[in-house]
Amino acid sequence: MVTGGRVPAPMSRSQIPARAGPGPAEEGGSVPVTAVSDEPSHRRPSVSGRLSVIMVTYNSAGYVAASLESAERAAARAGLATELIVVDNASVDGSAQVVRRRFPRARLVSNSENLGFGAANNQAFELARGELFLLLNPDALLGEDALVPLVDFLDSQPLAGAVAPTLDHPWARGPEGCGMRPGVRSMAGHYLFLNRLLPGDRGGPWRGVMLQRRPHIGPRRVDWLAAAVMLVRREAVGEVEGFDSRFFLYSEDVDLGERLTSAGWELWLVPESRASHVGGQGRVSARWVDAQHDAYASRAGRGRVLVFDLVLALGLAPRALAWRVLGRSGEGRPHADNVVAAARRARRLAVRTLARVARGRRP
Repeated sequence: MVTGGRVPAPMSRSQIPARAGPGPAEEGGSVPVTAVSDEPSHRRPSVSGRLSVIMVTYNSAGYVAASLESAERAAARAGLATELIVVDNASVDGSAQVVRRRFPRARLVSNSENLGFGAANNQAFELARGELFLLLNPDALLGEDALVPLVDFLDSQPLAGAVAPTLDHPWARGPEGCGMRPGVRSMAGHYLFLNRLLPGDRGGPWRGVMLQRRPHIGPRRVDWLAAAVMLVRREAVGEVEGFDSRFFLYSEDVDLGERLTSAGWELWLVPESRASHVGGQGRVSARWVDAQHDAYASRAGRGRVLVFDLVLALGLAPRALAWRVLGRSGEGRPHADNVVAAARRARRLAVRTLARVARGRRP
């Protein structure tokens, strides 16, 4: 959690240059960070500004090297000139030291406190010089050919502001890491398995808050993309002023998708591209349940929020039961623990919302 100090506000459009060129540090502008590690010029690559790989780390020492190496391989395969920008949110496990030692050409931002995922990415956006930003979690790995179809799609679709690959997980073949805007219909579509009944890619919000995997369909337009692996245009990020830093963790990518869509940009899943995602880096957390509830409660009435919470609780209950029986061992254990924790939290949240609505109070 943030231990003090001011979380940077979302960037103004002027803070993200509209084209590749010297970053704010080179132009004499201030960068709101604790420490920026700038390697001597002879150790920096010659960056043409095509691709900026952006990673936020927090106690990710065991993952970060493999993830950055996968990005370098994929960028080389796609023929992209690349810069690496890593923002470390006050890790205590040596994550920053791993980056400094293994990737001396990376621009490393070392925060003295954990500012959250969105705010840390905004710091990187201010430094980035690429035309395209690749947002990459430290526990995600790009396939060697992952960037080629993503870049090709952006080149062919000028209204596409962001694209993402299909995310594979080591523990299961789950849904896509993207989908429709969270709401009663999209939650029911995914959590009550209703989207499995839909033909093709039809159904609007009923396609689900997370889409059912149907790679044979090809690229699919969505409302949000997981920021675990996302390729986004500099211009699009600048137009919506980056992430909303009020989201500390979870739902910040959903919010970004909503603002990109409102600005006229399109978001697409490109299943020809593949990446793998461990997810959670082994930590058990149900905070995403509260994040989804809070985001929906901020724009919906009491009755709809109650239905939203009930759908989530009902949908997670059988999943938790299944993971208790089948998945609480080996590689599936962290995910199983997360599903069980989320189901427990969703149940408590639904009961709390029901009690508040019964009293005439807002959830």
